[in-house]
Amino acid sequence: MLKLLLLIFLVTTSFAKTKIAVVEFDASVDGFFLSNIAQTFPDLLQTELSKFENFTIVERRNLDKILREKMLNESELGESSNELGLVSADFIVSGKVVKTEDDFIQINVKILEIQTGTTLGEKVVGLQKNTSEMAELLAKNIHRTITGFGKKETKVKVTHKNHKPLIFTTLAISSLATFSLWQAKQTKKDYKNETKLSEIEKKYDKANTWNRIAVSSVSVAAILGTVTLFKVFSGSQREDFIYATINSDEVKFNFSLILAGLK
Repeated sequence: MLKLLLLIFLVTTSFAKTKIAVVEFDASVDGFFLSNIAQTFPDLLQTELSKFENFTIVERRNLDKILREKMLNESELGESSNELGLVSADFIVSGKVVKTEDDFIQINVKILEIQTGTTLGEKVVGLQKNTSEMAELLAKNIHRTITGFGKKETKVKVTHKNHKPLIFTTLAISSLATFSLWQAKQTKKDYKNETKLSEIEKKYDKANTWNRIAVSSVSVAAILGTVTLFKVFSGSQREDFIYATINSDEVKFNFSLILAGLK
């Protein structure tokens, strides 16, 4: 009987999902640049965390509602982590967005374990345009920190080599150039074959207009074609790097920080 109970416990535990709540992030300074990242990044991180099958995401709006309704102050939160059991989450992820001296974005994250009241820290540094990749890297490291499975990554390379918009633009301009050349040729032919004096001037103006359009579009197409060929065949691409710094020191969590993003 004892073995059966133990087996049931192990099976139940192995399939139990960890509940994660991502609260609002703070910006180190006021301003649209950092505030916008602080506002959008939690959703990116939540999306990446939801991809792990052993994680269940607690909706942030539900968490906010519960905390506001209970009006938990710092003294109440400091009594025990059981108060935060009201949010039905095993871990709460909070963070702060900082701009470094070399114009990189650094996101510092704290992972609070509700049961023990301790936290682990994760950091990720990258360019603003790579926030999606930063969220992906951060989610992987958070998953590794919580579950102990997987490999912590400290560096990820992001390659930008999408030439499709340039290629499509070049093809569109080239098509216009081809059409305008054909029209210029046809209108010039009509002008030369015209015998009515009343129509000659009209045919001349039309032929002249299409000739100007043809010259302009061919010139633009030639320039774009040259640039596109250079970009494609030179293998030109831009590489950015995202760095993650792991802080494995456990520290007592200041529970008031949880409410900082809610005020």
